[in-house]
Amino acid sequence: MSKIRIIAAPPGQAPPWVREAWVGLEIPTVEHEASGDSVGVLDRERESAMNQGGYQVYGHDAIEALKAHDGAAAKWWLDNAAGAVSGTAILVFSRDVCELIP
Repeated sequence: MSKIRIIAAPPGQAPPWVREAWVGLEIPTVEHEASGDSVGVLDRERESAMNQGGYQVYGHDAIEALKAHDGAAAKWWLDNAAGAVSGTAILVFSRDVCELIP
């Protein structure tokens, strides 16, 4: 299973301080890429093209990594976008802000 390391704040609808909290985290990627529309985590509108074609991770894996690194940022996700980080939900991180760790 591959992982990504987030090397810059990802684009998205979360506040800048929450997006910056991802930097440095390593998260396993989804083995079989899911298909479907990419939506914003706050308003459920289509997410910008910035993350399309990016690396897919399970939301629960991402939030666990974030929780260990920055509890306040993880709480923001749980309070504002819990559906994006639970169950089999998938988050997409732009390839521009990640490096692949084989």
